[in-house]
Amino acid sequence: MQPVYANTDLVPFRLTPNMQKFLGPIFTEGILVPGLMAMGRALTEPEVSIPTLFYAFLTLLPVRA
Repeated sequence: MQPVYANTDLVPFRLTPNMQKFLGPIFTEGILVPGLMAMGRALTEPEVSIPTLFYAFLTLLPVRA
């Protein structure tokens, strides 16, 4: 199955020391890397269509009156 957004270009990502200090060690060493990996895998190896993912995301957002 071909990924929805097939792109072989490298995308630079730089986690600067200032960003690391702002995010803190629990975030940068705990949930940041697995979260980025999960998002990347969801976009490159989709089990459902992207519109279905967007619908699920948008329906879970809180509505402000």
